[in-house]
Amino acid sequence: MHERFIIHEMKFITPERQKELKALLKKITQPHTLDFCSLRVVATESENFEVEEGITTPPSFSDDLGAMLTVHKNGASAFSAT
Repeated sequence: MHERFIIHEMKFITPERQKELKALLKKITQPHTLDFCSLRVVATESENFEVEEGITTPPSFSDDLGAMLTVHKNGASAFSAT
């Protein structure tokens, strides 16, 4: 059977959590006749260094996690994101 959904960019998510997300998406789409459903999860980590007037400031670190759900049915599209 062909699955009607795709999950993108999950490299920062553990394999156990990936399985949970796939099962959740399958559960959400199962009772509906969707043409297509896509879940994109993006996790980023960044580290910044700055120099002000020749002086290096302490590094700053940040993490970001977001998701976007796209659904298509009968030529209509719906989007939801964090």
